[in-house]
Amino acid sequence: MNNYKRLLCLSTLIGLFSLVSYGENKDPLSNIDMKISLKKSYIENIINKELPTTITDNGSGTEFFKSKNNLLSIGMNLLGAVDKKYAQKFRWSYSITRGDIAFDAKGQNIQGIAPYTGTLQAQWDANNNVVDANLSGTAGINSNIVINQNWEIIPDSTPIFTISNSSFPLNLNIYGMDFKTNININDSIQKKIVQNLQKATDVLDEKIKSFDLRSLVQEQWQKLKDPILVNKDYNLWLTVNPQSASYSNIISDKDDLGLKIGTDVYLHLYFGEKPQELALNQLPPINFGNVDDSFTINLPITGSYDALNEQLHKNLSEKQIDLPLDTKVAMTNLNLHSENNLLKLDSDMSFSILGLFHPKAKVVATINPQYNSETSSFEKSTFDYNIITDSFLLKVINFVGHRFIKNKVQEQLFSLKADSYLTTFKDILQKTIGQYPMDNKAILKTQITSLKLNNISVEPQSLSITIGITGSSVLEVLNPETK
Repeated sequence: MNNYKRLLCLSTLIGLFSLVSYGENKDPLSNIDMKISLKKSYIENIINKELPTTITDNGSGTEFFKSKNNLLSIGMNLLGAVDKKYAQKFRWSYSITRGDIAFDAKGQNIQGIAPYTGTLQAQWDANNNVVDANLSGTAGINSNIVINQNWEIIPDSTPIFTISNSSFPLNLNIYGMDFKTNININDSIQKKIVQNLQKATDVLDEKIKSFDLRSLVQEQWQKLKDPILVNKDYNLWLTVNPQSASYSNIISDKDDLGLKIGTDVYLHLYFGEKPQELALNQLPPINFGNVDDSFTINLPITGSYDALNEQLHKNLSEKQIDLPLDTKVAMTNLNLHSENNLLKLDSDMSFSILGLFHPKAKVVATINPQYNSETSSFEKSTFDYNIITDSFLLKVINFVGHRFIKNKVQEQLFSLKADSYLTTFKDILQKTIGQYPMDNKAILKTQITSLKLNNISVEPQSLSITIGITGSSVLEVLNPETK
């Protein structure tokens, strides 16, 4: 993956990172929130493995007595003990069928619950005291998931089990005495099912813990200390200076479970020399807080005049430009700079007029760009120029047509709408950072909603523009247990 793609992806991925602010930063702050999601089917598979769709079990009264089940509470209280032959005569069995698992999220808790129905048969001997009953209830897992300040995911999962109609009447005759008691099968069924659910909770907790969020963040964090080279040809560098981090409550969508992580961060793109390394020494704590559904990036792009002049020389110097009236011009020694918060562009120009005249001149243009982000246009911007030449022809042309030339250049220069160019850039950016794989653990998916030019700033040593980008990102966890 080239540096350009890696860099642009990291500008979204910083939703995972933060840093305590160091020093004063005049850049606009970006708010980057993203969602980390896990397929519900992943948890379903764990529960399905430990809790089959159909569960059957059977046994005798001796098992109840060994476990001190309250099956014959009235009879045992009256007699003090029951002959083993009575216990051995008692038989019970049940069959339970589980439904589909439904997920719900509230706060920092996830619940995966499945309803079940079934039948129970219990009898004292082959012919008497038979009880047939319908069973119903719920079984599943409740998980409380938090991220501690050390960026560790801490899950705490417990089984969920409920049963209705767990107590059934049974008429007994013991040593010639008639008793009415209740069969309480809750303990027996619960013991069977909860044991399996406990296995599922242990597996789920272990797999969630094994998704090492801190290592994932730390690995990317170290890459942010050094400014990232976006494009070698243009000497374009990105600095990323995150400020804080927080995470949200659990979110339950149709197919996914997840939470949101957000950060406030300073971003900056530079043309020219490599900026200084940032003082990103350690991960800050991450805290529970309010996190939005999207990111809002304010990206300043700053070019030193030396760097911009280098690009002007590469792209315009000595290239011939066609003008009206069979006139051609070539520019050399281009020099962009600022003076009194105005842009100045000096250039030596060689003209060819009608193929007969070849005068030369030095032109100094003054540009005052005033950009309106609401209308995406350069309203109230101005342009003017001065010409220095020994050519009588150019002096006459300039004297007669200075106002006309100035107005025409100003009209052409500032009538351009930024929308079409920004749309093209947005499409390129979306294609570049739409999907970013992170080893085999996860994939970062980003959707850019809008991209807008916010403002232009003329500084003494540089020219800056600020781009506003909005969108949303989801980090889909593919393999939580991968180390």
